[in-house]
Amino acid sequence: MLFSRRPFLEELILFHLADAPGSKMKEIEEALREKGYRYARSSLYQELRKLKSQSVVLHFKGEYSIRPGWIEKYQEFGGLLAQQSLSSSYLRRHLPSPGLTVRWKFRKLSEFGRFATHLMTLLVDLEKVPELYEWIPYAWYILTHSSEEEQFLTSLRRSQVRHSIILGEDNTINQFYAEQVEAIGGRASFADSPFHDKMNRYEILIGKYSATAVINASLQAVITAAFGELEEPATIPKLQKMARSLDQTGVITLTVRNAHRTGNKIHRNFVEYFDV
Repeated sequence: MLFSRRPFLEELILFHLADAPGSKMKEIEEALREKGYRYARSSLYQELRKLKSQSVVLHFKGEYSIRPGWIEKYQEFGGLLAQQSLSSSYLRRHLPSPGLTVRWKFRKLSEFGRFATHLMTLLVDLEKVPELYEWIPYAWYILTHSSEEEQFLTSLRRSQVRHSIILGEDNTINQFYAEQVEAIGGRASFADSPFHDKMNRYEILIGKYSATAVINASLQAVITAAFGELEEPATIPKLQKMARSLDQTGVITLTVRNAHRTGNKIHRNFVEYFDV
């Protein structure tokens, strides 16, 4: 249990990641050993898998860090977590330099969605912008990782950042997400846009950073079928079945740009769309 008098393994791991986000397994193991705690590596992996499944820890390219969404939920854990996990050199070194891009690939929608939510939280904190923009053909992520998305929207409301989104299909799931965004003072539109001919692409704009996610044809077919087969009324069992149907393997490519010419074009499209 977290925050007990005698530290449990999960607490030891989290306090270490607060000081050293982006740690590899060997670094975690050595840090605990220096403090007098010896655990088998299998036990560490088991605990980290549990924290990952609980959306507490993010694992990417062999490195572990604490999710900002979890920090938002458990602020009593201390300002150290938020400060170290959001502004550390670990997080910054995964972002591109001005004029450049970086690219990641994912096999599952849930994995990509959680990473994208994590990344957006970081960029909002780094850029200190009053508004972020998104093009969302299908808001499937409110089914695959709803708790993280809820925490993200809560953090936007607290930070007074306006969320402006353009949605693709006018369906029950997209309408629900539009209502959630508008409830925190954001803007949501289904009107035709320069993005509507790209239903397998997702666009994000936060300050000087832009990001494009491209979903491959087989996985896009799964998404289109799942949304097309949802019958009204959208009951909980139907939504749970829909979420399970989205748990397929494919390829999602995420490209992040910093002050890049492609990002400048995306910026113009969003600003002109919402300022009309």
